[in-house]
Amino acid sequence: MNNNSIISSPSTSTKKKKSLITSKEKQKHTIGQIKELRMLNFMCHKNFSINFLATPMQIVTGANGSGKSTIANAICLCLGAQARTTGRTSNVQSFIRKGEPSAEITVTLANEGAEAYKPELYGNEIQIIRRIGARQSSYKVLGDNRKVISTRKETIAEIIQALSISPENPLCVLHQEIAKTFLLNSDARKKYQFYMKVSQLDQIKQAYEEAVCTVQSIRQRIDIMKQKHGDMLRAVEPLETQVKKIELRRTQEEKKHKLEAELILAHGVEAQQELTNVKNELDQTQKSKDVIEEKMAETLNQICKVEKRIENLIRDKSDVENDLSGPNGLRELNYRFGKEKKELEFLIYRLSHDCGKYHQTLLDLEHEQNRLKKHIVHNKLLENEYENLSQQSNRSEEERLKLDEEIQERQRKQAAWDQSIVSFNDDINVNDDTIRTKQSTIDCIQNELRQKQQELDELKKIDND
Repeated sequence: MNNNSIISSPSTSTKKKKSLITSKEKQKHTIGQIKELRMLNFMCHKNFSINFLATPMQIVTGANGSGKSTIANAICLCLGAQARTTGRTSNVQSFIRKGEPSAEITVTLANEGAEAYKPELYGNEIQIIRRIGARQSSYKVLGDNRKVISTRKETIAEIIQALSISPENPLCVLHQEIAKTFLLNSDARKKYQFYMKVSQLDQIKQAYEEAVCTVQSIRQRIDIMKQKHGDMLRAVEPLETQVKKIELRRTQEEKKHKLEAELILAHGVEAQQELTNVKNELDQTQKSKDVIEEKMAETLNQICKVEKRIENLIRDKSDVENDLSGPNGLRELNYRFGKEKKELEFLIYRLSHDCGKYHQTLLDLEHEQNRLKKHIVHNKLLENEYENLSQQSNRSEEERLKLDEEIQERQRKQAAWDQSIVSFNDDINVNDDTIRTKQSTIDCIQNELRQKQQELDELKKIDND
């Protein structure tokens, strides 16, 4: 088991005692109890291990110099205590066995029961290993499956705090050197410091001061957050006014766009209907023009025929005048030809008048056609204007969407600030409760101190009497 003689029980124990020990070994360890201690090259022990039973009290006996106090030192150092708390030295490397490069301490703690510390992570056992080297020391925290869970000293502090273990508290572990010094060189000041330390009032005071500082810093942050929140509210007010104006303007613009669209649509429908009517009129006019042109062509043909007939008649007249010698015959011929000439001239006049009327009608039709073409161009301009208004409406819609996104972003930021202020207020309430609890604990301890002081004064009076 070891290379030193540490006597844990007499060699001449009876069978009754052995059966009692066996029954105690079957008991389960309570949470935080030390199940095993192993030391390697630590002080006077080269390779030493000891198992602790699940009993409220265990006594380790042995000769002077056998290493009994080394067990207490090893437990304290492995659980994170500093070297000066042992009263031997302030350098942890001094605990390494002479001639060895390093030392290793292993403490196995029980972690069973309803109040076990993170049983899903560590299991039923927590094993803490501290390796002390020539220059530095390191820690390892293992579970019951012997896998390394952490190498941080802070993890060990959390474990011993959860298991209510105080390795640096003299009331829990009173080292030999500290006991000698306390008994020989103790005064009222040292006794008071000792009492404050063993009762953990100094830790409560330190925690109270840290809590007060935390509350002050949180209050300062809350004041800053409130100021920023007020600034944001003041910055949001003109934006909200502007948003209302923009929404009102947007509503009016939407109404305007709808009315303009309806107006343009009505104009378009009216223009389309008018265009259809104009096209129909144009078709009718074109048909009338074609008919008139055909009639004009026929009239021109008739005029040509009449002119040819006149020419023929003039030639016949000349021939007849040459042939006739008598005056009566000439007079009758002139009368007949004059009558036919007047009839032909009247026919030419009537045909010319009809041609003029047809020509005027053609001019009117051409003017009407030009007017209809201009009206068609105007309708096309109206359609282009409608398309431009539609594009402007789309751009206004994009600007409105951007503004809505900006408003939503500011609302999200404001909600985040409100949530932060609520969380800070909750932290303040929690810290205030903690401070009140610590203050009540301190008041109770101070009352106990006053009672103890009164009892001490009464005892002194009795001794003096």
